[in-house]
Amino acid sequence: MPIVPLEKFVANNIGAKERPQQVKHLYSILLPDENPVCGISGFFGDGADYGLLTLTNRRVILIAKGIFYGTRVEEIDLSKISSVEEKSAMVLATVTVHTSGNKLELKSITKEEARRFANTLREASAKSTMKESKPAAPPPQPDDLLDKLERLGKLKAQGLLTEEEFSQAKMKLLQ
Repeated sequence: MPIVPLEKFVANNIGAKERPQQVKHLYSILLPDENPVCGISGFFGDGADYGLLTLTNRRVILIAKGIFYGTRVEEIDLSKISSVEEKSAMVLATVTVHTSGNKLELKSITKEEARRFANTLREASAKSTMKESKPAAPPPQPDDLLDKLERLGKLKAQGLLTEEEFSQAKMKLLQ
């Protein structure tokens, strides 16, 4: 069950207030450890359908309800986001979330909401990418190498390795 209650999410997000059906659908598809962070609403695709674009702690989810096609759900894992674009016109703005080979675009959003959503999404995406990039394994330390050579020597002394096996294993360690 999400930590952020539905009522709190709706109260803190203008986009959620405007799209109650999409918010209910959102809460029905959230994963057990997933929480909505912020949401915006606007026109999706060619501008004929209205949708809710929501940032969670794991992904971005677009939920659009159309007359002819019913409910449409698209999602992007935070680590897959390559960029977030925010374009402002005189009064309204557009937010576009890019991945390699896909994009989600929501139009006719207030400038303030677009800026808040885009900045929050950029920050979340950067944190997600940093979590996924793991540091390379450190090179073997001299003490580690000595320990391994000592263990090989003990195995040979115990008669568990032949002279040839010992020499081959030692060569591999020293390379």
